[in-house]
Amino acid sequence: MNVRLYRVVLCLVCGATLATSASWVMLSAETATIAVYGGVTTVPVGGLIRKPANFFDLEGTTVTFTPSGADGYAVAVGNLSWHDPTSRPETVSRELGEYEYLTVGLPFPFSFAGRTWARVYANARGNLSFQQPERMHHPQRDHATMRSVAAAMDSRSSAGLETLIAVLWSQYENATISVVSNPDSVVVTWRAVRFPPYNEHGYTPLGQNVFQARLYVSGVIELAYQAVPERDGIVGLFPGLNARGRTVDTFDDAVGDVARGVLDVTEIGWVDSGNVMLVRMTLAEDVPEQVAEGEINYRVFLHFGDSECWAGIAVTTSGRRTFAVCDDMWGSVGYRVHGATLEIPISKTFLSGLGDHFSWDVDAVWWELGAYDQVFERRTVPLNESNRDLDALAGPVAGNLFEVFHYPSLRSIQTVISSIYERAPANDEIVVTFTDFRMDHLLNAGAGTGPINVPVQGIGEWQTNPTPGADYGSDALLVSMEPAFIGTPTFGYTNVSDGRALHNFAPGVGWIAHEAVHRWAAHMQFRSPRSGQVEDLFGDGCRCHWSEYLHAPVVHPVWSGFSSEPYPEKSLMGGNVWRDNGDGTFTHDDARVWPAGLSALDLYVMGMIPPTEVPETFLLTDVQETDTWGTVRATKVPVRIEDIVAAMGPRVPAADTAQREFRLGIYLLHRNGRPPRADLLQRARDIIPAISEYFAMATGGRMRVVSTVVPTVDATLENPQPNSFQSGLGVISGWACEAGEIVIELDGVPYRAGYGTEREPAVEHICGHSDAGFSLLWNWNNLGAGTHTVRALIDGQEFATTTVRVTTLGEDPFPRGLSGTFPIPDFPRPGETKRLRWEPSLQNFVIIP
Repeated sequence: MNVRLYRVVLCLVCGATLATSASWVMLSAETATIAVYGGVTTVPVGGLIRKPANFFDLEGTTVTFTPSGADGYAVAVGNLSWHDPTSRPETVSRELGEYEYLTVGLPFPFSFAGRTWARVYANARGNLSFQQPERMHHPQRDHATMRSVAAAMDSRSSAGLETLIAVLWSQYENATISVVSNPDSVVVTWRAVRFPPYNEHGYTPLGQNVFQARLYVSGVIELAYQAVPERDGIVGLFPGLNARGRTVDTFDDAVGDVARGVLDVTEIGWVDSGNVMLVRMTLAEDVPEQVAEGEINYRVFLHFGDSECWAGIAVTTSGRRTFAVCDDMWGSVGYRVHGATLEIPISKTFLSGLGDHFSWDVDAVWWELGAYDQVFERRTVPLNESNRDLDALAGPVAGNLFEVFHYPSLRSIQTVISSIYERAPANDEIVVTFTDFRMDHLLNAGAGTGPINVPVQGIGEWQTNPTPGADYGSDALLVSMEPAFIGTPTFGYTNVSDGRALHNFAPGVGWIAHEAVHRWAAHMQFRSPRSGQVEDLFGDGCRCHWSEYLHAPVVHPVWSGFSSEPYPEKSLMGGNVWRDNGDGTFTHDDARVWPAGLSALDLYVMGMIPPTEVPETFLLTDVQETDTWGTVRATKVPVRIEDIVAAMGPRVPAADTAQREFRLGIYLLHRNGRPPRADLLQRARDIIPAISEYFAMATGGRMRVVSTVVPTVDATLENPQPNSFQSGLGVISGWACEAGEIVIELDGVPYRAGYGTEREPAVEHICGHSDAGFSLLWNWNNLGAGTHTVRALIDGQEFATTTVRVTTLGEDPFPRGLSGTFPIPDFPRPGETKRLRWEPSLQNFVIIP
């Protein structure tokens, strides 16, 4: 039951006034409720969908882009026309791996993106690139979602960093590319298959995709789709020539409010350029190429209600890199530097689905020096989403012209968990959220939250100042991770990794454990005995994984829980196992199997072992690659726990008082209006002991992970929900596999419930029969206004208890002779009005059209 509370004055059509001492009236709408099945709480997804699916709809069509005006194209979608490459003897064909490409010489000068080209690169990932093969852009493609890849292409091409035609961009395991050259045209055809089962991304391919691009001497581009069983991908042109745009906001900041000119933000400007929002940040000094120490971040934050997006560039000792995070999307952006001005185009695809306006903040931070400048004005800027449906475009369009096809996406992890805790007790410490429907996520294993609520000193700044639990609606939560679709092979009981047969949900457990351990690891530094300076033990990127040059062997191998034979293990949190060859070179084992165990440093930061149990290890510096794969020439620097404590301080709380038992909450989101998929619900139930087993093995029995909800019988009280508001007549209901008598106690008074009603397939899957439902029709007014306790018992054994808050219309438990309707303005949305009607048979108010 969805509950919405309003303060109202009730006026009756009959002319009388309905007097009530209740200051709130409950309005209810029919929808699915949460339920608990053997340790898994199932939750209807409700309004948590950020962006509904946009499935591929161009199969059997040809999309024609005709040059029109300055740097623009007119778009037309028509019936399929196909040029069969197999009928031409001059056809050039090659089978390519995922990152491979074919260089295609053009028999005529081809105009695109304001330049004339003599060749293109036909890439296995379903696109034509112009400046260089797409494999050179791989770091900018390693993103979470199809939308974030499209957003990166949009932003980077707008910044002039790449130019391409996405014929049907996707992640293909292999592709056969055929090329036919004519005097006035070039035809490039792909036959490509997505990743096969049991790969690290967890997708099962739906079939072979057959599509082609045709480039004409006139500049016309045709994209044709003969067979596309897959439902997602990116289609369109990325010339990067945006319209000039219009300025929607500017702000001048004080000059000299920070001593370092490279951090002194003097001006901010926002320009709406059609497909991107361009932010310009001007400094008092030129933006540096790199820094001698540490890292500078130039960041812009965009706020949409309960969602926050941020993007920027990091200037490091090795140069510049970009970053971007927005709800379920993360990846890279493009940028341009003109002296002291930094421009970052932020794709509207990145922001789509969040709202029609945002407020912004900007900062420039040099972390290691503790120096920064901040512009926290929270100024509001309108966001007009650009049309991204190729079928609906009319007239010439300048700039990037594309459509991204994708599965549905969820809102931020904070929003998801907060929504769950509005309906379920917030007593979990480690939370894993699954969906039983496929989402727009190319990895199907997203990031974690890092530390929440409880601070821990001596293991990193974030751990010392964790994210407030109020952001998630819980003062108990310690760590969570982004929702994942549990239906992929990644979460299958059996799996194959690096040629090894695995079981017990191995890769899925590895991902869950990895993100959970990010609650503590890996943000460590040490005082180097070689330089005397504080140096990092983590690597670049998120700065939260052990450096690949850290020797990080596991203390307690876990292979026996997931394989019939040993496999190589290094720390689940990064690093490597380096073998000293005795000649100044070192070789690492290429271990790629998950899950792996934990290193001594992992166990130390988790509070599982004291510093006296942390052995000396080493870090490789001055690294030079050799001609032998996996072997480097380097200097070996000892890493001792006393050098870590010298840099970080001691861990507080120490291991002898650190928490060792953790409550695990497993949630399964399902589509509204239908029960959860029975097979995936069972999979979610079965993975719980595998998670607990991993942590017991990896910590040598020191850590215990227990399910938050483990009923002693297979039974669930579904209604009422904890802390829900109740009024009028309602049904107390749930299910039980085996019961002689089911009793509902209301404030200690027992009432017998009816048992044996038909239930959905999910219950039948668990119980082996469908007639497992129970219910009790109850008038909540009998209890009176206030908080009351509901207990459910099977044959005298309690299996559920909860509290409810009852609202009544007075002392009479069943008032008669009342009637009337009245309006509620601005409900359910501003500008709308709904009417309420009193229903005597329900003893409640109902919404009427």
